[in-house]
Amino acid sequence: MLEGDGTCADARIVLGAVASRPVVVNEAAKMLVGNKITRELIEAVAEVASKPAKPLDNTDMALGYRKKLARVYVARALAEVAGLPTVS
Repeated sequence: MLEGDGTCADARIVLGAVASRPVVVNEAAKMLVGNKITRELIEAVAEVASKPAKPLDNTDMALGYRKKLARVYVARALAEVAGLPTVS
């Protein structure tokens, strides 16, 4: 949730499809609270959020690629919430 000035008032980051159950990433969410969402903050939060991602070996895609996508999707979601152009 963003305040009128773009400062994050509350955040939750939950990863799906990277483990046998959804993974709540509190450490990454805490990085957002009280801060204005910037491109640099997005990249830092996305990196921290992707650390616990442990994709299961049950699809055709490589595990490393799927783990990298966790960072990409977190960054894209945060950019969208902040009204910034999508990052890759």
